[in-house]
Amino acid sequence: MKKLVILSTIYFILPYAAIAQQNDDQKVIIHKIWIDRYDIERTHKGVLYEVQDSSILVSNSLFAEDYTYDNTSIFVEVPVSNIETIRLRRKNNIGRGALISGLSGIGIGAISGWMSGDDPPCDGCFIDFSMTAQAKARARAILFPFPFAIVGALAGSLKTKFKINGDMTNYQKYLSTLREKSVRVSENKPQTP
Repeated sequence: MKKLVILSTIYFILPYAAIAQQNDDQKVIIHKIWIDRYDIERTHKGVLYEVQDSSILVSNSLFAEDYTYDNTSIFVEVPVSNIETIRLRRKNNIGRGALISGLSGIGIGAISGWMSGDDPPCDGCFIDFSMTAQAKARARAILFPFPFAIVGALAGSLKTKFKINGDMTNYQKYLSTLREKSVRVSENKPQTP
């Protein structure tokens, strides 16, 4: 009977273990890119898809599903000689900053309300504004998230800036950082001795 239980357990668990080992897909982290170019007046916006030795491949699609198929119609190749500056920001960074800061505001507001304690009653006052620690905690937990979320959204909206000025040596300085942030890692990486 013991053998039967062990064999049936292995029989039911083994397929799940095999499926879990085959699912090695990593989540694609998308970085939005703004490229100020010398050859055209407007800023080129898109997604940092691939960083090559002498150019950057920018995608016009924000959907990670589009990158699994080699759909070349959504890509624009920008040569380094045409790049003045590059600005990068992770996709959804503004919302993530607002959410995290807003939730922190709830916690900080509630804790600061509890820590301030009860107010002494106001004797002889026309209107008594004294509050208990519980009422302060509730009020601050409701009011604090809004300014915290605004600060978090502002912090999330910051972009990392790279000055290239059409110079290959400036581009080479930032090449490894840009490759880390690209969706697809280029096959023509420089050979290390």
